[in-house]
Amino acid sequence: MMTKKISLIILLNLVIFLLKSQSLSFENKIIGDKNFFHEYNSTNNDGTINVIVEIPAGDNDKWELWKKDGSIRWEFQNNSFRKIKYLPYISNYGFVPQTLFSKEIGGDGDPIDVILLGERLERGSVIKSKIIGVINMKDEGRLDSKIVAINQNSYVFNSSIINNFNDLNRNYPGALEIIELWFQNYKLNNNILISGYGNVNDAKNLINKSKKPYKLIKGFWENNKK
Repeated sequence: MMTKKISLIILLNLVIFLLKSQSLSFENKIIGDKNFFHEYNSTNNDGTINVIVEIPAGDNDKWELWKKDGSIRWEFQNNSFRKIKYLPYISNYGFVPQTLFSKEIGGDGDPIDVILLGERLERGSVIKSKIIGVINMKDEGRLDSKIVAINQNSYVFNSSIINNFNDLNRNYPGALEIIELWFQNYKLNNNILISGYGNVNDAKNLINKSKKPYKLIKGFWENNKK
């Protein structure tokens, strides 16, 4: 009888451990109804782009796309989950699906980044967004361009009156400066520099240029998915 009780206690502890482990994994990873990387279009017929939200505005947790399975995960670095040790993100932050800013075209090997203006959005949201330009940054000397876009259905930023950076500065004075200041300082070093700005066409050209290297990954994924 005592042996059976001990075995039952061990079994219960094992079940509790497994449930906790599973819960932890769900807290640190989001698996969407579709593959975030491959199964959403980058652009729409009306000229807008789709943006996958990795980091909601006001958050300090650094999440990113996991290209291997198309999930979004809390970045694990130096034996801990990464947190931004600065002011929280001043905008939503995400990426354009089906793009790859590969090193061959001067990028970092990840999808095209997007600074998405508007109210806080849920992580993993797929947002139809209006491009207003691109900020060309350099991180440790490497090009790290980020498209600036507006949630087309935002109740904070009126997308109907904002078509470019000039409109943003005119209607929402200080917003662009806040974005620049935050991104130049959030890593608490001097490695990030603003190297220039591009208009809407420049941003669209960057997306189009990133589609070619992406297709190599898409082909591999399609040939190996179950």
